[in-house]
Amino acid sequence: MNDHELRSKLNQYNVAAGPVINYTRAIYQRKLLEAINNENSEGADDEIDDDEDDFHTPPIPDD
Repeated sequence: MNDHELRSKLNQYNVAAGPVINYTRAIYQRKLLEAINNENSEGADDEIDDDEDDFHTPPIPDD
């Protein structure tokens, strides 16, 4: 991935980024990976939350 592609991906995931140079490249690659992983894990949490809504406690019968 070249410098331009890396900055574009960072912008896509709303990660603020300055210039991509040899010194910052590894930092920005790590930040991009974290952003991708966070998005994937948040999506998994949403799926779990949706599944929990399908389970309801039955009403307690009146005596």
